Amino acid sequence: MADVFMKQLVKNQAKKKFYGNNVLISKVSVRYKDSIEREYRRVLNDYIRLVKPIFNEYLQSIAEVYRNEVKGITVRHDDKHSLMSAIQSMLAKMSGALAEKMQAFDIQLKLSSIAEQSKKLSVKEWKNIVSRTLGVNILDDYYLGDFYRDAVSQWVSDNVDMVKSIPQDLLGEMKTIIEKSYLAGESFTKVTERLQKQYHLKRNDAKFLARDQTAKLNSKITRMQQETAGCSEYIWSTSGDSRVRDSHKKLNGKRFKWSEPPIVDEKTGRRAHPGEDYQCRCVAIPVFSYDNLNLPI
Repeated sequence: MADVFMKQLVKNQAKKKFYGNNVLISKVSVRYKDSIEREYRRVLNDYIRLVKPIFNEYLQSIAEVYRNEVKGITVRHDDKHSLMSAIQSMLAKMSGALAEKMQAFDIQLKLSSIAEQSKKLSVKEWKNIVSRTLGVNILDDYYLGDFYRDAVSQWVSDNVDMVKSIPQDLLGEMKTIIEKSYLAGESFTKVTERLQKQYHLKRNDAKFLARDQTAKLNSKITRMQQETAGCSEYIWSTSGDSRVRDSHKKLNGKRFKWSEPPIVDEKTGRRAHPGEDYQCRCVAIPVFSYDNLNLPI
């Protein structure tokens, strides 16, 4: 009974905004949260940076072993075995030292903080959308309790698993570079250049991961907000810049149902909502339904 009364109260307050129509598109543009992406990228860069001082500490020892083992172009089996054993031993020590630094860094705490920031920004934006579009003020604490708990916890858990693997993966990639360069008879100066390049590539990967994962979190929160409020549809909206992929440009301004994600890749038939596709910065503008309005005012 209380829920029925609340729904009717919301409809009574918002009725004049619909002007006799059953649907009303948000009057406020939804924004992609650049600040959350930047913070995620900063944390990732700091995390990857843990590798550099550890690697530099062992670099001279690795260089000495490498130069002693390289014998022109011809490589004997025992030379390779000796080099690889030495490199394996050093990488094992580096991995142990890295694990200690990773534990002290506490990536889970930092990612939880990012998720909390994203949630707060989303709540602030959602309250603004509802207020300006429907003339209804949402309860201050409704979205700040357990509303997002499971979704946010799952996002943090998934991202901790992904991020934790990055520094260790980088060490493994460095080992592969040393092996291949050794078999090719390259100088250690060349090896160092390749290692530096791989380090910077990994940092670029961090930038892409930050954009991808913050968009996915925002998309999940947005959908929860809209569907709980009775919005079964949304308008696809791109960021409007040169980085928007062509397939997403075709969706811009069109209305879709949350229950039926549109096709974002015509070749594969892959479907996704705004923010769910890889590195997608598009957003969903809510389409409010008068009959289904359900807001905690």
